[in-house]
Amino acid sequence: MRHHNHSRKPWSACPNCAEDLSEFIKTRPPFESEKCPSCGAPIQTIWWQRVVWLSVAYFLTFAFPTWLGLRGWDVFFAGLFCFVPAIAIGYIFVFKTMPPKYVRKRETFITLFSEHH
Repeated sequence: MRHHNHSRKPWSACPNCAEDLSEFIKTRPPFESEKCPSCGAPIQTIWWQRVVWLSVAYFLTFAFPTWLGLRGWDVFFAGLFCFVPAIAIGYIFVFKTMPPKYVRKRETFITLFSEHH
């Protein structure tokens, strides 16, 4: 019986060339709407990581004004001012604690018909 030694792709690998992109995360944010630095393929983070990021951002948008003691419509209007900083803080928090997983741009889910190299 013959065993094949298939090495697993790293979590933050490029879906096109399988290059591990996790080394770049330490010095810059994830490659959003950009190209792989190794092969030039258009890549983006997987859909569910973007959902986690935006969920954290929306939570922070309204949690901070509520923590300050605001109530009712004041929370909403204060949240409008907190939205952009909350997006940035949520982005940093999510992608520094969980390494990004990349997919080809315009391919946010894996199908049986996608091409694997």
